[in-house]
Amino acid sequence: GQPMDEKAFTDLCDWMKQTLGDKRVAGVKAGTRLVGSPVIALSSDKMMTANMRRIMKAMKQPIDASPSVNLQLNTRHPLIKNVAALRTTNEALAKEIAFQLYDNAMVAAGLLEDPKEMIQRTYSLLEKLSAQQ
Repeated sequence: GQPMDEKAFTDLCDWMKQTLGDKRVAGVKAGTRLVGSPVIALSSDKMMTANMRRIMKAMKQPIDASPSVNLQLNTRHPLIKNVAALRTTNEALAKEIAFQLYDNAMVAAGLLEDPKEMIQRTYSLLEKLSAQQ
């Protein structure tokens, strides 16, 4: 597929960064190496994996509140294009999908510590999808 229009993509990146917040993302930009995946989370080398963070918490060691990652979006992926369009027609759903994209990227990167919120959101999105049939 064709990549998104540059202006529309820049707007989407700004919106996603604002939606997800500074505690979750340091930046959102185009991913040059993404092929099949809509999004990837990249961390700095000093960031601990979710497992390491859990161990540090169990040992009562001080750690940063939450990892802030750089998200890269696939400008050619239909899901990213759909979210960009959905912002104007159903922003609440677009935000829910943005958080799900973030969580999926964090899981793939081995950085998600607690999946409870993600699982509930997945059920919510599936419920909305199944109601449309």
